[in-house]
Parts: sequence; structure tokens; C-alpha cells
Amino acid sequence: MSGGGPHALACAALLGDRVAAAAVLGTIAPFAAEGLNFFAGMGRDNWIEFGAALVGRETLEPMLAAEIREFADAPAASVADGIRTLISRPDEDVLDSGLTQWLHATMVQGTAAGPDGWVDDDFAAVEPWGFDLAGIAIPVLVAHGRQDRFVPVSHGEWVAGRIPRVEARIGEADGHLTLIVHRVPAVLDWLRERLA
Repeated sequence: MSGGGPHALACAALLGDRVAAAAVLGTIAPFAAEGLNFFAGMGRDNWIEFGAALVGRETLEPMLAAEIREFADAPAASVADGIRTLISRPDEDVLDSGLTQWLHATMVQGTAAGPDGWVDDDFAAVEPWGFDLAGIAIPVLVAHGRQDRFVPVSHGEWVAGRIPRVEARIGEADGHLTLIVHRVPAVLDWLRERLA
């Protein structure tokens, strides 16, 4: 999902027959992807974060450390406030369905040891991936939402356009968070079919 997409695609590209299929939801595309404006359609909060990654660790790490402190001290209900520019209408609707508490809990738990993992993920997003999508020989499902402001749909379309055995599912009414709430069961079914 999201920034984890390139990691799943790396496994698909580099682990050969140890991987039967891969699925990515709301994945980012490579930062220097030919013909893609990485930031076009992306909410301002992610421009700032990825921009800090481009400047370097000395800018990114303190910024994320401050965000972690704010997040840990804030109530779960304030999650949307911290990502307001990223939230489309469909995502706003699912935040109210209980996703807010889950996002807050996973963020607090996942960053309890500090910003290092988050920093590494941001660097992975803006650096070359080190593998060729065209070399992926296994089936891949790319799911994305046309209303996504975290990772614009152009990223998913770009990725899907470069993988030979791809199935692209672009949801007209999906954002980014709606993929978690509404699309994961179907994606897991798709993967189970390929494992069978």
C-alpha cells in the first residue's frame, strides 16, 4: 500500500519463482519516472514531506520527529487535521467509519522508536528503485483511486503501464484510504486465486 508498493514490486521483480503474484494499492511511481510529474495532483502535505527528503536527512529527520511527537500527544480524532491537504471527499467519509482510530494507533506504534523507518521510506520514495518494472514476469494487480490526493492516480497508471502481466483496477470513486476500507478483501481474493 502507498509507499510500500515499490517494496512489493521489488520482490516481484527480483525474487523470481519465490513470488507467485503481487498486488499494490495506491502505490507511488519512481520519483524520476519518465513522463510523470511526481507531485501533480498530490496534496501539499506530501509535497512538503517528499521535498524535505530531496533536501536531505538534516531537514527531513527533525521534521518527522516533530510530527511523531505531535501525533503521539494528540487524540485520535485529530488525525485528519494532520493530513488535511491529502484527504479527498471519499477519504473523508471513511475516516469517520473508525479508520481514524486505526490510523492513529498504527502511526503511534510504528513510530514509537523514532523517525528512522519513516525517514528511510521517504528516501526510498525519491531515490531510484534499482529494478525494471518491465522485468516482472509474475501477475501483478495495481489498484488505485482516481480521487487519491496522497498518491495521485497518475502514479498507479504509470506503474501499471510498465508491467507486462498487470491487471489495473482504477476506482473512479476511490481515494487513498478507501482502498484500505473497501478494496483489500477483493485484492486478497485475487492473490489467493493466484496462489491456488
